[in-house]
Amino acid sequence: MSLVTDGQVETWLREDLGHHDVTNHVTGDTEGRLVAKETGVVAGLDAAVAVFE
Repeated sequence: MSLVTDGQVETWLREDLGHHDVTNHVTGDTEGRLVAKETGVVAGLDAAVAVFE
């Protein structure tokens, strides 16, 4: 169950508009990976998934 709403995601994405962030201009499909050098705890996965759905 995600605690992230569509409205929150829209607000977060709207904040990035107009700031000339070059990462907003990536075309096509992209992918990435997270590499951790040590054991840790991941927070915010629900939010990250909601943004990219």
